[in-house]
Amino acid sequence: MNNRVLLIDDEQSFRRTCSVGLMQNGFETVPCENGISALKKLELFMQNNLPPVCAVVDIKLPDIDGVRLVKIIKFKYPDLPIILISAYADYLQSDEVKELEVNAILEKPFNIDELTEKFKNITEIPASPDEKTEKSVHSAYIMLKLQHTADVYDIYQKLYYHKNVLYCDATNGDYDIILLVQDKSADQCVKFFNNEIQTIPELEHAEICPVHNLILEESTISILNLADKAFTEDEYLSPKKFDKNKVSSYLFLKVEPEKIEDIYPSLKLNKHVIYCDYTSGYYNFVIYLEGTHYHKIDKIIEQEILTNPGILKAVEFPIINMMEM
Repeated sequence: MNNRVLLIDDEQSFRRTCSVGLMQNGFETVPCENGISALKKLELFMQNNLPPVCAVVDIKLPDIDGVRLVKIIKFKYPDLPIILISAYADYLQSDEVKELEVNAILEKPFNIDELTEKFKNITEIPASPDEKTEKSVHSAYIMLKLQHTADVYDIYQKLYYHKNVLYCDATNGDYDIILLVQDKSADQCVKFFNNEIQTIPELEHAEICPVHNLILEESTISILNLADKAFTEDEYLSPKKFDKNKVSSYLFLKVEPEKIEDIYPSLKLNKHVIYCDYTSGYYNFVIYLEGTHYHKIDKIIEQEILTNPGILKAVEFPIINMMEM
């Protein structure tokens, strides 16, 4: 079943948060940072008879105006549903936007449930529990340490454009590259790890941490749902939260088993945590943090995360912007 969504937005953190949220709701997300890359990926999918179920397009893009991009997409692929998103409410109500006749419009900030509801309204995506299971998407983090003679940039680029790689980040620390991969099953993620990663000639070693749904008590779920709704009115998926000048780090946590459920809400609700995934393997949580600078992130980790009881080990991996090197 096709559940691929093309997500076009120039804010990296927004793409990442939205992609992870959609993935957790069973969608395979193809994030694009600008209009040109979106058109290239769309052409590739169409050539291989793998059309997305929908394109989500932000109005403000760095290379092509979102309105013009929608016109191009609608001209070449008139049957592709389009959802237009923007933080500029007045622009969304303009005559220019109305003339586009897109399938749906969403004003930022919005939450993932609102976006998936739009998908259900404009596509034939089923909503029953059985069908949700059928279209589920699984993910895993893969960490690579390369040999000192390896061409890190070349390997990074090849992985960055791989169809199963949702995010590819170069990092400082014990790992050179951290990937978030997705596939139809957990076994397929492991297969990708064995066939595509373990066979890299310059690889020194690699690890995989599959992502799982954390089973929580009803009271904890209620608290998180309440916070989700509250943040929607303020900062959740809001452009105010995502600053292009911010820096980012991964934080891997190993936690005492009996403390996992206690720690999770604290991590999830931290305003500096863009997302927090529960994983199996050596580490229990993979966290993506943002701050104004790396010293700020270090301070957040020390004062707001490591103060949680039960943390056995924490390792930070600052993210390097390879595209600007």
